[in-house]
Formats: sequence, structure tokens, C-alpha cells
Amino acid sequence: MAAGRFQEVEAGQQEEPGILDGWIPSHWGLHHVRGTRERMALELGRPPTQSEVFARTHTRKEDREWVDKQSSDVNDAYEAELKRLQDERQAAIDAGGPVPPPPSTRPRCGHG
Repeated sequence: MAAGRFQEVEAGQQEEPGILDGWIPSHWGLHHVRGTRERMALELGRPPTQSEVFARTHTRKEDREWVDKQSSDVNDAYEAELKRLQDERQAAIDAGGPVPPPPSTRPRCGHG
């Protein structure tokens, strides 16, 4: 069943939007992103950040290059916004004013 779904997506014949719902196609079939998080937690010895999961699931294993320009652009925009929010928060701390909450570690990648 998973292999069939993978073939439909690969051929661009996906019938229903969102049919994958957390499933990521790979050379070995479909894998759920939750499994990716669990494997990464074991490798890292801590829960991975959403940014780390995004990088793992949107780069090629062989060369760690982004799978497409959109993935690279999403990552770059996320990293720039995260840096801006961290700098803004640090400036508020240094000024002794009200401190905004820490920025989220979840990039908005358009997958849900």
C-alpha cells in the first residue's frame, strides 16, 4: 500500500490534497516524519529542533544539498527570521524592558 502511494506521488497523480499527511516519500517507500524525529532523537541524544528535522527531510543524504530551491529558500527565510527574533529578544533583555517570548523553533514550510 505504501509503495503504491509513493508511486502515485512520484508520478504526479496524487488524487487528494494532503493525502501524505506527515508521510515523506524516499527511495525506500514512505516514512512518517514522527519516525524521523524519533530516529534523530536517538542519534542526537536529545529531541531535534523542527529546523533540524526540516533539514534532514529536505536535503539529499549523499551530499546534504537541498532537494530543491523552495526548500533552500524556506530554510534561508526561517533562519533569517529566527535570527531577527533572537536579536530583538536579546536587545529587550539588555535594555531591561519587557522581554518577548523566545522565538518558536518551528519553521513554516507550507506542509501543514
